[in-house]
Amino acid sequence: MNIAVEVGPKWIYHKWRHSDFLELCSMNGAESNCCGANLNDGNGSNSGHARVFDWNGTAWTQVGADIDGEAADDRFGYAVSIDDAGDRIVIGAI
Repeated sequence: MNIAVEVGPKWIYHKWRHSDFLELCSMNGAESNCCGANLNDGNGSNSGHARVFDWNGTAWTQVGADIDGEAADDRFGYAVSIDDAGDRIVIGAI
C-alpha cells in the first residue's frame, strides 16, 4: 500500500516495506526531509526510528545518525513532520 497526500506545501508519504511502515514528510522543492519507520527493530521489537536527509544537489544524504525509539513497542517514527525551513522536525510515537 502506497499513499501520498499533499498537505499545503508538504507531501506526506505512507508506504509498507519489509514489514516497516514508512512515513516521509517532504517540503515541495525543499532540500530536507524526514522519514520514520515505526516498526523498525533496532532498539527492540517495533521500537521504531527516524532519519533526516538533506539534498546536496545530486543525492539525498543522511544528516546525523538514526534517531531510535527507546524501547520495544515504542513505534517511534509513526508520524513525522518538518518545518518549512527544514531545520525543525517533530517525530511522534504510539
